[in-house]
Amino acid sequence: MQRKLRAQGTHANLLDYLSSRVLDPIGARSAQWSRDDRGHPLFASGTKISATDWVRFGRLIAQHGVWRGRHLLAARLVDQMLAPSRANPRYGLGWWLAPGPEAEHARPIRGVPKDLVMAAGAGDQRLYVVPSLGLVVLRFGDDEDFEDRDFLTRLFSGKARSLA
Repeated sequence: MQRKLRAQGTHANLLDYLSSRVLDPIGARSAQWSRDDRGHPLFASGTKISATDWVRFGRLIAQHGVWRGRHLLAARLVDQMLAPSRANPRYGLGWWLAPGPEAEHARPIRGVPKDLVMAAGAGDQRLYVVPSLGLVVLRFGDDEDFEDRDFLTRLFSGKARSLA
């Protein structure tokens, strides 16, 4: 990515680029990045972010890259992120596709919208996004018994009240 930015004449580092193009415009202020031995941010696995800011990012994805009428992400790039990869048709670019990692080889869950995508974090943190419904659901918690399949079945079967 750094090489691509340089080729476009952008000399900002990747974190500055992400902040100025995405995080700052949506009002996300809490991201703290883990870094490798050379000081580079670990984008795939190394951020701590508040629930509010994580939901803001989910809303950006649900709105196909548009934030308050402004196109922050090109629609074609959002489409690429949420499209199945060749290596794993249940995974896009950073997003699990209907419904998530532990159900990778399982049958689809009845009632779950086909366009549900999920970002999975450590400790079973989850950001579920359903663009067709404009729905963003965030789960923060650390429960060894948590399973996406159970959670999503309850959420989309009208039994969400029993999740408490």
